[in-house]
Amino acid sequence: TRTPPRSPRRRSTSRASIETDDRRQVLALWRKQLTIVARDPYEVVVAAVPTYAAIVAFTLDSMGAFGDDRKGRDICVMLVCACGWLLYPAAGCARLVRERQLKLRALLNVAGCGRRAYWTGNFVGDYVLCSVNVVGTWVVVAALGEPRWFTGGRVFYMLPVWAALNVALAYSASTFFDTPSAVYVGVPLGQFLSLIVPQIIILFLFVTIFKHFGMSFESVQSKQSWLG
Repeated sequence: TRTPPRSPRRRSTSRASIETDDRRQVLALWRKQLTIVARDPYEVVVAAVPTYAAIVAFTLDSMGAFGDDRKGRDICVMLVCACGWLLYPAAGCARLVRERQLKLRALLNVAGCGRRAYWTGNFVGDYVLCSVNVVGTWVVVAALGEPRWFTGGRVFYMLPVWAALNVALAYSASTFFDTPSAVYVGVPLGQFLSLIVPQIIILFLFVTIFKHFGMSFESVQSKQSWLG
């Protein structure tokens, strides 16, 4: 005998139940991420390093430690703040690698956790942690920085985008490492090289090409978006 086809109402009900299960799994997973960080003192310290770096950067700037040139001061402040984020993607990446190493991801999969719910829940949890540092940096800039830092409003949309990029870096880098200890070496090193290597490339292009067109090295550097 041929089984009767499902009615549209039954199909819509099953689809709605699947979406409800996905939402519950996402909520459970992002809470798991927050709980893991809250229970580990090392994770708590690493999670707050970007805010500490912002406090140090703007405190030194207000004390005149970076000189009188405004552009030079801004570059120094941004570099110190950027260094505060070096360990953050490594910490998120290490959590994912540790879960894979302990077969926790496979266990969640067997228990019925979907791949989409797993990655979405973890991403939301890590982005919430990043958002705490974004808000903390805004508070530091308002308290210790100059009003010109808020001119144009770039600080209000660039920092959330920067946080999302750090989480995305952690997730993409997790596929290249087998142990958490290797993550804490490889990810910060890769980030540091991403800051230095472009400068070396620009210097090489200036010496070989740009210099012959009458361009100065300062004008080439000023066109780099990361320098503002």
